[in-house]
Amino acid sequence: ANNQSATKQSGEPNHGGNSGGASLWWKFTPLSSGTIKIDTEGSNFDTTLGIYTGSAVNSLSTIGSDDDSGIGASSLLVIK
Repeated sequence: ANNQSATKQSGEPNHGGNSGGASLWWKFTPLSSGTIKIDTEGSNFDTTLGIYTGSAVNSLSTIGSDDDSGIGASSLLVIK
């Protein structure tokens, strides 16, 4: 995905405790239970990740978030 024109939405949470400055959002519904691994490895800039539930950006519930647990300045989340 290209984040060149990305912004931060009003009321958006700080992902991984980092206020950041721009974000991209995806909707994901797993087909079965199990472990989910998401990372930003290969990005050429410092990243953060957040996984949330909810229907409005200003009232999301955090499932997990990360800033820099991956390789270099990448982020990594493993949710079971």
